[in-house]
Amino acid sequence: MRKTLGSPLLRRLPALLAFTLLVAACGKPTDDHATAASPPADTQGSADASNANELAESTAKCESNPLTKAMPPKSVVGDLPFWYWHCTFNTLSAVYGTDGGKQVEIMLTDTRPPELDKESGITAETFKQAADGTRSLTQLSVQNYVETRKLMEQQPSMVEVIGGPDYMPIIETGPAGEPIVIYVGAKISPSEDAVSALLKDRYVLAVQARDKEGRSATGMTAPQAQALYDPYLKQMHLDVLQ
Repeated sequence: MRKTLGSPLLRRLPALLAFTLLVAACGKPTDDHATAASPPADTQGSADASNANELAESTAKCESNPLTKAMPPKSVVGDLPFWYWHCTFNTLSAVYGTDGGKQVEIMLTDTRPPELDKESGITAETFKQAADGTRSLTQLSVQNYVETRKLMEQQPSMVEVIGGPDYMPIIETGPAGEPIVIYVGAKISPSEDAVSALLKDRYVLAVQARDKEGRSATGMTAPQAQALYDPYLKQMHLDVLQ
């Protein structure tokens, strides 16, 4: 399956963040000027080579993005090799895995990029409002998971409704004490299994696995999701985010 720079994780972010990134792409400087070109029509081999070059160029253009310093190394993490970076001026996605195989994508979004302080006008103001909305939505979502776990710990009957303790959200701790949530769907209604956090009231972190068909990982227990995502979280350098 040919992989381009279109990110399934981006498409699943809240609508405000999607709009934020659209505004960024249209009206702000970006570290990634690569566009997803149509593959040559002659052979699959040339298409694969073109795609590989595109992803290599994307990674190279993200080297100067300040968010790279918080990402895991460009090497094997867990059981997946580094594949590519994709970025805008205030986002960075790191993808591990292979084309047509299992993948894990880590995305960091800076909702308070310093570049905006130098800008004025309706475009900058619209971006700020969208970024504020994204930050608020993420904070609300994370708080809901934290409160839900507390409530389940106090009322065991609620735990049985979702399938037992293995389906409770797992709360880890960020560099400044922020909650990092690893969540899964209930046993009887599987949904996306992923990671979400708001770090230092500024950076939105999202981590998600995909299968070889590009579909979001579902059906895991929380301990299974933790075992999958922890190798990536533990190799991030979130403490360097200011």
